[in-house]
Amino acid sequence: MNDLVTQAGLASTISCDSAGTSSYHLGNSPDRRMVSAARQRGLTLRGTARQITAADLAKFDLIVAMDRENYNDILALDPVEQYHHKVKMMVTFFQEHTLKEIPDPYLSRGTDGFNHVIDLLTDACGGLLEQLQLTLPEDPLWTQITKEISEVTSQPFTIKNRRSITGGSINQAHLVMDDQRRYFVKLNQACHSDLFEAEQAALEYLRSTNVIRLPQPITHGIVADQSYLVMEWIDFSNERKWEDLGRQLAQLHRLTGKAYGWFRDNHIGLTPQTNTWTSDWGKFFMEQRLGYQLQLAKTKGFDMPRIPQLLSLGAKIFAGHQPAPSLVHGDLHSGNVGFTVTGEPVMFDPAPYFGDREVDLAMTDLFGGFPSAFKQGYQQVYPLEPGYSGRKNIYNLYHVLNHFNLFGNSYRGEAESLIGQIVRDWSEPIIKKG
Repeated sequence: MNDLVTQAGLASTISCDSAGTSSYHLGNSPDRRMVSAARQRGLTLRGTARQITAADLAKFDLIVAMDRENYNDILALDPVEQYHHKVKMMVTFFQEHTLKEIPDPYLSRGTDGFNHVIDLLTDACGGLLEQLQLTLPEDPLWTQITKEISEVTSQPFTIKNRRSITGGSINQAHLVMDDQRRYFVKLNQACHSDLFEAEQAALEYLRSTNVIRLPQPITHGIVADQSYLVMEWIDFSNERKWEDLGRQLAQLHRLTGKAYGWFRDNHIGLTPQTNTWTSDWGKFFMEQRLGYQLQLAKTKGFDMPRIPQLLSLGAKIFAGHQPAPSLVHGDLHSGNVGFTVTGEPVMFDPAPYFGDREVDLAMTDLFGGFPSAFKQGYQQVYPLEPGYSGRKNIYNLYHVLNHFNLFGNSYRGEAESLIGQIVRDWSEPIIKKG
């Protein structure tokens, strides 16, 4: 039950505990057979066994019994019947099963009984959670999100289930659904509402190219101290067509702008990313990308004697390199791509602008990298120009510095190593005489 409550984002609202009616197994951890059965279903069992007391009937709003004997034992703790109305049978919350009681798994042989009980409890706890959600006071945040989804899609929408899910290291993420539709919701503090406004604008622009799939944004806004962004839900799978992703990214890069920049400033993670239109690529990158990150890193204690030398090498690194201002994703690491159940590539969390297409390609070699099939697909459509390997490190330094600024010292060593490598690669060789 605790797993379901946490997934629903209600851990701060609903408190659950478990206790037996007898003194068996007091202080023991969950039975290994039950732990194994739960783990197979993605559940984690915690805690130690204890015995229910009369105080529990006063403390908790609902007491759920597994079988009729448990039920009667619990009622016996309250001879004046003050709390009898709180005691229910778990089977009353079944959604699929029809048994009259939850059987004792210890009375079965082997692990079959434990697997069966876990399945029964998963079904009943799901039904119990739905009932509890109906009794909770309305949350203004989810009420507003429900209203806006209905208005934007022109279809009534009511949240029947809400689960907290993994959504990266910047935002909280939830899956909300009714009986037919599902949506992905990002949450952050209200002060970061511009982050979601920029992301919705980016998604809408990139989707308008019809080159590669991105999630459809639905709405964004602020309620009290929280900001939100709602997008379509996309099911991902392990069917991955990397070569298609390479070809589609190359087609995206074929789309060019009037100069280097973007229609508005946006963000790379939580870090502001300025996009003032500039006609010189080297100037744009060294000032609005690398220079900004280095200044921010300095305020966080990052400094190296080689940084002035690095900055002085910018003119040399970008001499004669004025690439077409390609439309780029801007934050293209492996965590920001996925593939549908049919293998169709999907990109998300963009930080787009018009710039050197090599910035995207460089990042596909960072933080784990993309497989060779991706590069093959890209090269088929838009082969890279000579000199890319010499510029790759300085492009990736931007992202490593951003990770240092966002997440701290675990990225310091990688940033220092990249700076040293760039300076060595682009400095004039020292020739010793004699």
